[in-house]
Amino acid sequence: MSFILAVRIGLSLLLALPCAAIPRLGQRLSNRWLLTGLGIGLLLGILGSALSVAPYPWTDVVVLLVALTGGLLLGRVVPTRFWPILLVMVLLSAVDVANIVRTYRASAAPANFSGPDLYGNLLFLLPFGAVNVGIGDLLLLTAVAEQWRRRGSSWLVVLTPGAVGLGLAYAFVLVTGLAVIPLLPFLTVGWACSGILQHLHRRNEMSSG
Repeated sequence: MSFILAVRIGLSLLLALPCAAIPRLGQRLSNRWLLTGLGIGLLLGILGSALSVAPYPWTDVVVLLVALTGGLLLGRVVPTRFWPILLVMVLLSAVDVANIVRTYRASAAPANFSGPDLYGNLLFLLPFGAVNVGIGDLLLLTAVAEQWRRRGSSWLVVLTPGAVGLGLAYAFVLVTGLAVIPLLPFLTVGWACSGILQHLHRRNEMSSG
């Protein structure tokens, strides 16, 4: 059990890395190129779902293309304010929890990923089971990372929302044994932790300066 937990936490870091890295790597990309990438990803996803063509793991490439480009665009449009974003994430978390509670029996059934499911989730097929993260969650992670990048935050702060959120979520699944959980509440905790780190960093800079 401890080995599986370590693997899942390591996987959470692996998933958080591209979301945290792409804002810095893609900061020179214009919104036009991002919109082009987002449009291509959406078109491939729609056509693949409609035609039932979903060759895994290439579907993960489409998911990442949509999530990363869409997240960058969202992070550039939203004002860089911590508390309004936290409030929105809390409200979305409540909706996410309510939706999971409403559909838990159906969503807890054994996973049988079809075309639409594959284009809506980043999927990893591992020896101990499938691990998937929704495209919306990845998009949100990229958006909050872009927010911190715009504020000139350190890599640690940028990585915190995804690493903490996904790590806590996987640990919660392992401890409780629940098949399906809402991810947004854990990402909200990660966002709050990143805000605390940023505050501490600024306070240290002020005291040292």
